[in-house]
Amino acid sequence: MDRRPGIRTVVLLVVLVASLSGCAPAPYRIHPDFEPRAQKMRAIGLATPDVKIYALSAGGVQELRDDWSAEGRKAVTDAVVAHFKRRHVAVKPVQPKDSASEMDDLQALYRAVSSSVLDHTYSDTERFPSKMARFEYTVGSVDKVLAGNGAQGLIIIYAFDEISTAGRKALKVLTSPLSLITGVKPRSGYSAMTAALVDTSGSVLWYNIQANEGGYDLREPGSAASFVDRLLEGLPRWKS
Repeated sequence: MDRRPGIRTVVLLVVLVASLSGCAPAPYRIHPDFEPRAQKMRAIGLATPDVKIYALSAGGVQELRDDWSAEGRKAVTDAVVAHFKRRHVAVKPVQPKDSASEMDDLQALYRAVSSSVLDHTYSDTERFPSKMARFEYTVGSVDKVLAGNGAQGLIIIYAFDEISTAGRKALKVLTSPLSLITGVKPRSGYSAMTAALVDTSGSVLWYNIQANEGGYDLREPGSAASFVDRLLEGLPRWKS
């Protein structure tokens, strides 16, 4: 299974970052039957966060850094677990017993579903009124992913981050005086993250996106925690 981020998802995230930066967070999306389905959850699993971190060069070229992505994956995982611990909800990272390909397949499918959600419920040009009126999406059954973990729900996360290189930072400083005249300056790196809570059937009960330009570094635990908290603060509470 191809583990590269879907280009459509990345493009949509970047567009949303540009539109949301400096504005209020985008409102979350919620399934019409969220409350009765969430009430059945006594334990929640956390799928391995799909985190892609890139170096952004002076010329605007992205280079995927596997080492940075691994750091970001750990920082985001720890941040999600800590966030729910403060809510007094136990969330544990899960790994399918049979094969890691189950997680790869889930992440790939989630990226596809996320692209559709962004297209049809956030995009100004392709929004579907029916999806806004009744938010219903699915990633398919997650029973195999949750097998043996005793969880009735699963948190799925996709994150994308760009870290400006020293050369790009220097370029921003050098072009700063000119940008005051032209209004054009090299952008800072984009950070974006989506999250979904799904039940065992794979129905997406809740979905949210957080986006920012230049304000976060998902490799850093504190920065990742702040970003995750902003992403998950809209998740309604329920009695478990």
